[in-house]
Amino acid sequence: MKKLKFNILKKILGFKTSEQSFAFLILILITFILIEPIVKDLGFLANIITSIVISFVPFAIIRAAGKNKKERRRAFMIGIIFLILVWLNVLVEAHFMRILFSLYLIVFYVYPLRIIVRHLLTSRKITLNTIYAAIAGYLLIGLAWASIYTAINILKPGSFLNIEGVNDSIYYSFLTLTTLGYGDIVPLTALAKRVAVLESMVGVLYNAIVIAFIVGIYISERLAKKESE
Repeated sequence: MKKLKFNILKKILGFKTSEQSFAFLILILITFILIEPIVKDLGFLANIITSIVISFVPFAIIRAAGKNKKERRRAFMIGIIFLILVWLNVLVEAHFMRILFSLYLIVFYVYPLRIIVRHLLTSRKITLNTIYAAIAGYLLIGLAWASIYTAINILKPGSFLNIEGVNDSIYYSFLTLTTLGYGDIVPLTALAKRVAVLESMVGVLYNAIVIAFIVGIYISERLAKKESE
């Protein structure tokens, strides 16, 4: 029985090579993005539900780390700190806790990007996992910037017009990342404006670079096949 449980845990964490190691990460991130506005009116229970969902993210990151033991250990340590802060933030309603958690979230969302960049740079052919990695990277950028907006608004209230919580920060972040912008949320301070401009630049550059990279690999694949025929 214990062996069965251990095998299940290994499968979840992805100790074996997986062709879709980033799919689990995408699933958890999208679930987290969608679940908050759905349960926001449930009060304290909403915090519990969203914390349970986001607690799966470290396991998804460990899975995405692949066979690199050093990367796995690093992801494990970052994940442990993250889980402690997630549940402390739920149980301890203090201003400093909100600041600490928001700042750590930035690090937590940025860290997996190095795993994704390494995966993309070492890819020799386009697989489904390559596409998943690119999508996961885009979602992580949006969530990292949402954490930055939340931290700015906590440290200096009134930095944004109509941002009242994490839901608004996530909403504004992805609008800025996609350069869509409805105008219902507006940065008011110099720092908030510059951070928003930087995110829009990163969004455009990320799409351009990743698409060019994937197309380049695809062309190389096609040329290699023609030469071998």
